[in-house]
Amino acid sequence: MKKYLKLIRVKHYMKNILILLPAVLTQQLFCGEAFFESAIGIAIFSMVSSVIYVVNDIRDVESDRQHPVKCSRPLASGEISVRAAKCLVFILVLGVIFAWGG
Repeated sequence: MKKYLKLIRVKHYMKNILILLPAVLTQQLFCGEAFFESAIGIAIFSMVSSVIYVVNDIRDVESDRQHPVKCSRPLASGEISVRAAKCLVFILVLGVIFAWGG
C-alpha cells in the first residue's frame, strides 16, 4: 500500500488545502455548503493531480530507470507494474467522475 501512496504523491496533497482559502477569507467556511464543496474540491484536485503524476511516471518509466534519483520511484524500480499503474489511473478517474457528479 505504501508504494501506491508514494506513486500518487500523497505528500503533495497538503498544498491542496489552499482551495479552502477563499472560504476562509470570506468567513464562509462553515456557512451553508462551503465546507462540503471545498472538501470535494480538495478531493477532486488531489485525485486529478495524482492522475497526472502517475501518467507522467508511466510515460517516463524508461528514462526514470536511468536517473540517479528517479530510479527509486515505484514504477521505475519495478515495485509497481505499468499495468497496475494504469489500473490505478482508471480508478482515480472514476473517483473524480463520481466526486464531481455527486
